[in-house]
Amino acid sequence: MHMRTIILISICSVLLFGCKEEDHGILNQKNAPATLKDTTYIVLDNIPSVYKKILIEDITGVRCVNCPKAAEESVRLKNKYGDTIVPMAIYIKSLPIYSDPWAGNADLRTDAAEEIANAIGMPVGLPGGYIDRFKFGSNAALVINQWETSYKQRRGTSPVIITLSFENLANNKIILRTKLTYTEDKSNESHKLALYIIENGIIGKQSTNEPGKSPYIEDYEFNHVLRGSIGNALGSRLGEPLVKGRIFEKDFEFDWNKDWVRNSCSLVAVVLDESDNSVIQVEEIPLH
Repeated sequence: MHMRTIILISICSVLLFGCKEEDHGILNQKNAPATLKDTTYIVLDNIPSVYKKILIEDITGVRCVNCPKAAEESVRLKNKYGDTIVPMAIYIKSLPIYSDPWAGNADLRTDAAEEIANAIGMPVGLPGGYIDRFKFGSNAALVINQWETSYKQRRGTSPVIITLSFENLANNKIILRTKLTYTEDKSNESHKLALYIIENGIIGKQSTNEPGKSPYIEDYEFNHVLRGSIGNALGSRLGEPLVKGRIFEKDFEFDWNKDWVRNSCSLVAVVLDESDNSVIQVEEIPLH
């Protein structure tokens, strides 16, 4: 009989995130009931490595005439490379000339996007993009024609497998369940877990220089839009040594935002290197 040894290490506290009505773009975890997991243990089985997925973040704005071209490039790369790419569109508050919402339209800016941009580096202009939040040279924010080459440089295997699921509760609440399985020893590194909600199919007004449609598209479809983070937008540290076989299981409960269309939303989980906020692995699942 195949035997396996499990060393179980209990973690006695669950991260709690305070709830403030004025927060925008940050989801707040509720006091954790007994059914929520926050635990880690080690499995001494042989766990194979997995291929790395790449996070492409389109830094964009509803008043940016060239930004639809960046959205098209995200779609092109996703169609070409399939599920090796997870796209996300972020709208930054501190770039009002590009991202201030049009009257009567949804405000796509979030505090989470602002935190990410402040940490990774503001683009010189829009559109711009982060590829795995990795700094290629002096700046992590890249122009469109650099995205594919940079994506290819980030391909390979990942030392961690991300497994995601969710559970619907009463009163419009959801439990998000995350499981991280380390396939390699990374005990010399420190990693963080960040969780985001993205939404597709948001219809609104978008500036454009496209012939025949300039200066605006009134019924533009916004996709992969970052709507909020669960807890810290830059992630929370995984508190135990990242040895091969280490597993983290963490659950998060929150109230669903009624302004988001549930059937159009996904959960994106990102494991980050704490030293530079670059992406170790990313995974996405639909929330419907």
